[in-house]
Amino acid sequence: MSSGKPPPPRSWRRQLEERLAGLEDRGARLIGASVVIQAALRDNGLNLVVVGGSALTIYRPDEYQSADIDFVGGGRDAEIDAVFREVLGFRREGRHWYDEDLQIALERPGVTLEPLGAAPVDVDLDAGEVVRVISIEDLILDRVAAWDATGSYADFEQAVMLDGHPLTEQTRLEERAHELDLSEALSVLRWLGEEQRAGRMTDELPECSRAHEGYQIGGLEEAKRSVEEYRAYPAQEQEAL
Repeated sequence: MSSGKPPPPRSWRRQLEERLAGLEDRGARLIGASVVIQAALRDNGLNLVVVGGSALTIYRPDEYQSADIDFVGGGRDAEIDAVFREVLGFRREGRHWYDEDLQIALERPGVTLEPLGAAPVDVDLDAGEVVRVISIEDLILDRVAAWDATGSYADFEQAVMLDGHPLTEQTRLEERAHELDLSEALSVLRWLGEEQRAGRMTDELPECSRAHEGYQIGGLEEAKRSVEEYRAYPAQEQEAL
């Protein structure tokens, strides 16, 4: 005879295992794990936001698959560690948490969202699920800022990949770029993206590097001049540059 009491809730570890069961695609596993882990954190009074490469996976799962899930947000380290280890069953090493069976790794790289003034948003997924992630405009500008500092081809590629996403609000992106003094860098990356899509960027890594060198000297126009100058060299001379 039934006691009339509801069954006990499934453990968060069990929910995580069930959510990932049968998923082989790494991007799908990362997204599914993010949903359950954020729910477990909220259940314990913690609100962390997915950032970095893992946020890029959420926005572009078919084009980029992160190696781990990066969470940023407030809360004492001991509280977050307790959820990751005791509630979800991860093993800690330094500032990372691992689960070999699930093949999921977690990291908390910071407490506050970057760049300055960045905002979180809730992204709707299939089956009514929601994941809280850094806004796509702020993620783009995080990559733009990294390119601005280093000229990294990977940061250029990721910024351009996100700029064309249907969720990107161009007005907010441009306003935020102005706030962060990244408008010119964004213009250079957009121009490089146009060159790439048109098939004119045939030597991508050195052209990205030359654009960065020119940009540092004189903004967009000097970036264009530097790339065009590079393209004008014979192939054997390009290798020596």
